[in-house]
Amino acid sequence: MKKKIMSLILISSFSMCVFGCSKTDPESSELLTSQVDETNISVSDETIQTTIKSNDWTMPTVPLSDPITDVSEMFSEASENAFVPFQDPERSFCWNQEGFAGPVLYQSTGSCDIYAGVTVLDVNYQIENGELPYIDPLDVLDRIYIADPDDPNSPEGLYIKIGNFNDYGAHEAAGTVFALSTEPYDGYLLKDYNVRYRNKAIGEQSFSIDEVKELVKENGPIEVDFTWDYDKSANGIYTQSTSLPRDHWVALVGWDDDFPADYFQSVPSSNGAWLIQNSRSTSWGNNGYAWVSYDYGIDSIITGNLTNDYSYGVATGKIPAIDVRTKDADETIAASIFNNPGELKALGIIASPRSNDTPVELTIEIYDGQFGELLTTLTYESDITGYHVIELDEPLNVTEFTVVEKAKNGFITTEANSFYIEAQDFRMSESGYAVGKLGSVVHTDPGVSFFYIDGEWIDVTSEQLLSELIYGDIAPGVEITCIGEPTIVALFG
Repeated sequence: MKKKIMSLILISSFSMCVFGCSKTDPESSELLTSQVDETNISVSDETIQTTIKSNDWTMPTVPLSDPITDVSEMFSEASENAFVPFQDPERSFCWNQEGFAGPVLYQSTGSCDIYAGVTVLDVNYQIENGELPYIDPLDVLDRIYIADPDDPNSPEGLYIKIGNFNDYGAHEAAGTVFALSTEPYDGYLLKDYNVRYRNKAIGEQSFSIDEVKELVKENGPIEVDFTWDYDKSANGIYTQSTSLPRDHWVALVGWDDDFPADYFQSVPSSNGAWLIQNSRSTSWGNNGYAWVSYDYGIDSIITGNLTNDYSYGVATGKIPAIDVRTKDADETIAASIFNNPGELKALGIIASPRSNDTPVELTIEIYDGQFGELLTTLTYESDITGYHVIELDEPLNVTEFTVVEKAKNGFITTEANSFYIEAQDFRMSESGYAVGKLGSVVHTDPGVSFFYIDGEWIDVTSEQLLSELIYGDIAPGVEITCIGEPTIVALFG
């Protein structure tokens, strides 16, 4: 069986290139981890709006421009004889040309993961529902970095000790799930957020061109990791320059099989390229867009969507942190007790298969009170690691209720103890792990969540549980001293 190669978890997501754009900006003389003291940041684009966040600094935010659906406008700076894309519908596709696009954002420093992610969520919702939610990435970050380690009554969340939260990003799916699964953003909550990853270290190949095309057609724009370095060709078209390390997340919005290979500085093996939307404002690239050769393989893909079908959510395990499963058992079983009166309409669950070969089979049981009468049973199967909203057949009027999650061929994702990673600054280490002065605050109370071990429900706060479970990947420098609550979101009408 292949090693499980990717999870939603906050800790092991450090090993990804999520923090790759937290580095020295080639267009700036200042290190991005330095503190921003100004209350105003002047920018050349007069359409940029600003928002003051909780740490008293100002960043440009959405929208930077009207969404671009006219391809000729996108490549307005190209020369007259430049290649014109999307002429052959059998060999090309672009969501912008179909009339679906979000504004080109301006991340300024780091956080490319949440900026690309917001674009994906916005446009995919637009494709399904005909309107753009316009999620503000800074508001998402402001929901994540809310913890104070010195305050015993601090809310759960992340905190930093150097720089600004915009340098650190949303920690991929973990931060996005935390920020958008319970508290609506202008009525919108997270519906799905899925992570696909190919691990070259164990011999897995990049996603094929056809696989990527199918995902874009089926899901809308997707979030992928590429390099931040691009060149302007002689005909005014921007292309990815070289096979530099993957250190930047962007939204992939289309492709053209006939895009000329000789437009790239390092000429690839054949024609064909992906069109990406960056988050460096419309002054970057071709009004915020550029081309990446098919030769630059895609190893990480995030897809997602939003919903406005629910009023709010209540969660246990709000900060997804580790994947666990019971030893010598076909099925891992966990439970959480909720005490929230209302109309229960759906549950948000993280599916986490043990391998790419076998899907995880989830059975969700809802009981009245504390393990009382069985009210309903839900089933879900997925071969993709991700957060999924599972709709109840009929809404349930509940007060106190218990949710039991059973995972076969997979993990159950939980919180963990509070952690803190100490380093002199915030950079990518040689091992590929991002390190920095970053921590989390987690509160785990007894009597709320349990794991079923050898016929007995064991509280997650029990030290006994530590030796009864097998763990997924854990980042260096993090010691697991407590199994936290399983990540379960109860969604109400």
